[in-house]
Amino acid sequence: MLPEKCADLALADDETKTLFHQILVAVKAANHFMRTMYHAALWLSVAERRTLIESGHHFIKAFKKCAEICYWNDLTRFKYQPKKHMFGEVLYEIEFQERHDLPSPNPLCWSTQQDEDFVGKICTFSKSVSIRTIHERTLGRYQVALAAML
Repeated sequence: MLPEKCADLALADDETKTLFHQILVAVKAANHFMRTMYHAALWLSVAERRTLIESGHHFIKAFKKCAEICYWNDLTRFKYQPKKHMFGEVLYEIEFQERHDLPSPNPLCWSTQQDEDFVGKICTFSKSVSIRTIHERTLGRYQVALAAML
């Protein structure tokens, strides 16, 4: 399916090709960062920590390039988001630990593994439900919404 959607990319101008290339670089770097974290134990090895730092910097550079291309072309894409700030904080901490020869815990030990808006979505489902049936009706509405996504 993707090749059909990107078939016209060969006809795109150089700026668009550069943007798509940088998006690919950013996604690959982010995937490498995440894959390394998810395969690591609680304490990162020296090699795992170095991989996180390097792939993290590759991601930041590619993301910055995407943001610059979009900014100069008046496109409303790749705005700097608070999550990028958090990513930078994680990267800074493991770099600090590396420089000072300290052990590095896997950043996943500080994370949650669910959608941050999960509670907000459930709250939305329960707003118009009677207090006596709130639990059952909320779960039923959530199941309907979940089935609709599949």
